[in-house]
Amino acid sequence: MAALAHTQTADSLAQQLHVALDKGLTASQVEKNQCKYGKNVLPEEPLPPLWELTLE
Repeated sequence: MAALAHTQTADSLAQQLHVALDKGLTASQVEKNQCKYGKNVLPEEPLPPLWELTLE
């Protein structure tokens, strides 16, 4: 993918990524991508330490 993704059309990106715009990814594609890239989740921010809360 030489061009930046945000400069391309949805159709062009879908073709490059082998995705059907009307159907999305297949279950096997999702599983394969999760194994390769990890799950699409944001890490949880750690809670502040108790001592820090008592100082506030």
